[in-house]
Amino acid sequence: MKKHSDRRARRGSRLTAPDGATDHQARAPGRGGTVDPTLTGIAAGLSDLMSFLQHRYMPQLWDYRDIAKWMQISETTVKMRVINQPGFPDPFIPTGNEDGHRRYFSDDVIAFARRRRGGAKAV
Repeated sequence: MKKHSDRRARRGSRLTAPDGATDHQARAPGRGGTVDPTLTGIAAGLSDLMSFLQHRYMPQLWDYRDIAKWMQISETTVKMRVINQPGFPDPFIPTGNEDGHRRYFSDDVIAFARRRRGGAKAV
C-alpha cells in the first residue's frame, strides 16, 4: 500500500470539480466523468489549427471569384483585365471542354502577383 500512496504524493493532490469528480475523471470521457469544457475547447482549437496548416501548404484551385476576393477587386476586373495580362498562369479546365470553368492554382496566382508587385510591368 505504501507504493500506491507514494505515487499519489509524486503526482500531487487531485482537484475536485463542483460535481465531486476528480480532475482525472473530468478529463476521461466514457469513464463516468464529464468532459472538461476547457480541454474540449483546446482540442477543437488544435483540430482547426491542424486543418489550417494542412490546407495552407496545399495548392488550391481558384476560380474568378476566389481570385477577386484575394486581390480585393471585382470579379469582372479579374475576367477582363487580370487574367489577360502577360505571364498570368494558364488555367486548369477540369472537364477539358474549351467552354468549361477555368480554375487556377492559388500558388501560381500568388506568385504572379508577387512578380508584378509595384505595377503592371511586362514579365
